[in-house]
Amino acid sequence: MRFSAVSQIPLEIWNEIAAHNVHDRPSLCAMAVVSTTLHFAAIEQLFSAICFSCVQDISWWNTMVGRTPRLQTIVRLVTFTDYLRGERTQSPKRLREAVVPPQMLPMPNVRFVQWDAFSIHISMAVQHLALFPNMKELHLSNMNFSSLDDIARLLGACGPLTVLSFYHTDRAEDSDSDSDLEIARAVQPANTPCPLDLTALEELTFMECGPQDVFLFGLMENSWPACLKSLTFDGEDYRCSGPEMEKLVRLVASSLVNLAVYSDPEHDEHEVTEMFKHLPTFPTLNTLSISLNAGNQAKSVLTALKSAPLLSVINLQIVLLAEDEDTDRDCFREIIYSAFPWASASQ
Repeated sequence: MRFSAVSQIPLEIWNEIAAHNVHDRPSLCAMAVVSTTLHFAAIEQLFSAICFSCVQDISWWNTMVGRTPRLQTIVRLVTFTDYLRGERTQSPKRLREAVVPPQMLPMPNVRFVQWDAFSIHISMAVQHLALFPNMKELHLSNMNFSSLDDIARLLGACGPLTVLSFYHTDRAEDSDSDSDLEIARAVQPANTPCPLDLTALEELTFMECGPQDVFLFGLMENSWPACLKSLTFDGEDYRCSGPEMEKLVRLVASSLVNLAVYSDPEHDEHEVTEMFKHLPTFPTLNTLSISLNAGNQAKSVLTALKSAPLLSVINLQIVLLAEDEDTDRDCFREIIYSAFPWASASQ
């Protein structure tokens, strides 16, 4: 394409083209060397999402921002992970191995943060999350919290979140290791209060969080998300406990628009049904997502549901646990015919 033709196309169009190729790094890199206009459009997408998985990543990022300060305002999504990506350095140092958290400059336009790290100390997360004052979504996975204070400190470092999710979060088996204590002392004094405000939450998800989730729900009682619209419980192997689910659903029932409760088809049928029997009405609920299994639990749940006058969508999740295709097919038919008897007549 000639440069004259490039200059005749509005910048908005190039921005849309770059956004369409956001996952095509080679194409964006090629666009960046065509002209100044395309360079800016491509850079916006190339650095809209960044990932830090080792100390060297943060050093490289600081160097790039030093050369091009504009990068600091381009980033929209940041991921922290303790898993190394490839062999880009001969001796990469994982984030959890850094005694003092590496320094970074604030990123004022970051809206989404993902933190996926099994062993990174909470104090490191607290220091880094404070760099994103306008963050709206936080997704935590594969993290261990030693206490309610730990998770309260972490969330207190964030601004008013609208979306929060937990995946494979649990209590740490051993939170008193020498390295953890050394990092904690280097970052923040013990018992430092941290404000916690979850009142702006609109979407909350718990996945594979296990039975020790009571400390997570305690947060909601201390900072009630009165405008919560979407709540999801999902966990095939480590599902949240029934009593704690009931407490939280009861707390936000008046504002919920979407509720998803996916249960273990082998163990949780009665527990989920009993939960719905004791829950209050759902005046604003529009969509309910539940499990459908051979015992036709979905019918029991819907029967137990007291009142949801605006309910218009029911999503049914079918989980097949067999190891071979023939058994799965038979199980699927059993589930469908149990829930919808008229389906067998049409076969």
